[in-house]
Amino acid sequence: MALQPGLPSDDNVRHVNGVGMLLEGSAPGPGLYGPEAVFNGDGWSSCLMPVCRMRQAMDDAKQLMDELEETRGSLSEQAKAKGKLETNIKQLEKEKEMLKYQLETLTNEMSKMSDRQIDKKKIIHLSSLLHDLQQEMEEARLTVDQKVEVIQKKDFQIEQLESSLAEYSLIVQDLKEKLKDLEDQLAEALIAGEGSFQDMDGTFSHTPRRSISLCEELRLLQHGTVQEPNEETEVVEITSDPSIPKQSWLKRRTHAAGALSFCLLLPLGVVTAMVPIYYNNPGLSCVEILWSAAYHLIQPYFSVHHIGLPPI
Repeated sequence: MALQPGLPSDDNVRHVNGVGMLLEGSAPGPGLYGPEAVFNGDGWSSCLMPVCRMRQAMDDAKQLMDELEETRGSLSEQAKAKGKLETNIKQLEKEKEMLKYQLETLTNEMSKMSDRQIDKKKIIHLSSLLHDLQQEMEEARLTVDQKVEVIQKKDFQIEQLESSLAEYSLIVQDLKEKLKDLEDQLAEALIAGEGSFQDMDGTFSHTPRRSISLCEELRLLQHGTVQEPNEETEVVEITSDPSIPKQSWLKRRTHAAGALSFCLLLPLGVVTAMVPIYYNNPGLSCVEILWSAAYHLIQPYFSVHHIGLPPI
């Protein structure tokens, strides 16, 4: 299609939203922009105002499109942020549930803390009691060991005393047998004396001598004071007589048996007196037991009586 002279070509016209716009640097024709579009030396001055308006509208539209794109971008970003926020909200809700559970757990533990404190105090108290009981048991064990040791010592002493008593019993039995033998020997000696008489000094003589009758003894008792010098002279005469032995063998044996019996019976009596004291007072020493035995033996034979103050 041939263009009319004075009209701009299609290359110089841009269609924007169905509206033809004259490009910059092209000359519009008179038929396109109306009869008022007249070209002069400065160009198409009559159509500059609508073009500027259209350009302004295009700029506004472009700006609106940019704003729309920005709005769409911001909306997509907001959607993404919203998704993130929803995810964060869900995560926070989960954390909230976890914190709630932890809070409940802590609350339960705090409620149980009082019971734990009470139990802890009870445990401490019971531990102290257990320690005290262990100390008391240790002291009791030491006391029992000491008592067992004392009992063992006493048992050993009792065994020694029993063995001593058994020995003393055997000695006493032997002494009784010896005493019986001595009595038999004395009886045999008296029988074998064949008329031996007792002298005034208590000795026996095998030679026949003058005996003292009962009447003479009574007479001597009645006149004891008168006959004392005579008796002394007679005793002197008898002792000075070489025919009379000083002491018979029977008397010597009797004295020896008596001394032996005394030496053996005296320790036996002392031990017999010591045994009850030892059983009644097991903590006494040997010296204290001997003094106690001596006191118990001598006590029946002496007494102290307080009469009063001496005269002034």
